[in-house]
Amino acid sequence: MPLRMPALSKGVPCLILLSCLGGLFACRKSAAPSPFTTPDPDVYVLGSTGDSIVYWKNGTPVLLAADTPITSASSIFVSGKNVYVCGTTQGSGLLSTPKYWLNGTATALTDTTGSAATSGIFVSGSAVYACGTVFFTSPLTVPYTTHTAPYPTAGNVAVNWKNGVAVPLPTQFYVGDYLGYGSHVYSAYTSGLFASGPDLYIAGGDHEFSPGDTSTYRFAQYWKNGVATDLDHGLVDSNANGVDFPTTTGIFVAAEDVYVCGFETSRYPALTFQALYWKNGIATNLTPGAFNAAAYSIYVDGQDVYAAGYQDINGVSRATYWKNGIPTTIGNNQGPSVANSICVGGNAVYVAGSETVGNNSYSTWWKNGVATHLGTGGNAIGIAIQ
Repeated sequence: MPLRMPALSKGVPCLILLSCLGGLFACRKSAAPSPFTTPDPDVYVLGSTGDSIVYWKNGTPVLLAADTPITSASSIFVSGKNVYVCGTTQGSGLLSTPKYWLNGTATALTDTTGSAATSGIFVSGSAVYACGTVFFTSPLTVPYTTHTAPYPTAGNVAVNWKNGVAVPLPTQFYVGDYLGYGSHVYSAYTSGLFASGPDLYIAGGDHEFSPGDTSTYRFAQYWKNGVATDLDHGLVDSNANGVDFPTTTGIFVAAEDVYVCGFETSRYPALTFQALYWKNGIATNLTPGAFNAAAYSIYVDGQDVYAAGYQDINGVSRATYWKNGIPTTIGNNQGPSVANSICVGGNAVYVAGSETVGNNSYSTWWKNGVATHLGTGGNAIGIAIQ
């Protein structure tokens, strides 16, 4: 499975602004719009170059954060003239601050522990939504008595921020007993979010489970307005070699249909990954067979379902997108590549990721399979068009 930038993720919904005014025709020294063509949209790509986090608008970089303090970005959203990016500023030790940037200006999100991370951002009307996790360290102050007693929180708790205020998402936990002290241990994650009308959908899951106890298998989920829906649906396999399970990576909502992408981990007879997506809870395997593959982003355009990620071809990770389950490989065959985000506008498919050429990796975006290299030594993890 290819390496990805820490805390970078995943699928980003994009806004599309179509105009009927387009190309220019010559008329002596003046020009006038033609009613028959549509101009190319502005393309925004979020990623990194060297140790810096940037987004590019039509290839021009806008610096968000340099190498000190260490900062990671996770998602981009464009609304009108406003560009929103969410990410995390790393402090000392385990400390980190969740943030979002509006047109380059940072706003810290509320965090009671001093250690949190974001995974997605979406703007709907006056509401700025972000999702992520908050990490709690148990103070071990309550002696263990019974499983039903109240204890401090430990581990990763999934959260949603609305206009900067954090709201925990309901996830399972188990009661840990260490040296006679109890704690509620969580291992939840979020992987993206999407607002549709009054409804907020968040993809994620839980990696806290008891082997053999299927009631604890909540590996893949999405929350609609805080109510969880399980997506495992027979994909979990418990055997003597461990537990095979799926992981979500992104979400998109079209009309009443909920699409979530991800991958399934298999440990036997060898460690492999299968790219997949769910539509309203029903899974579709994008890479049946012995592929190593994953889908990191999903986008729906009319009746067409697009997913982007990678698949292993002859031992090399190749950036790939699937349209209605049919793969198109866009990464070159000179070195590893991966697709992290996808959106569609007009007759064009836009993908962001990374591609290696020679000894250099590049933050890269593709339009209909044609690559444009941006930052050297980087990785593009989000794309939006406006």
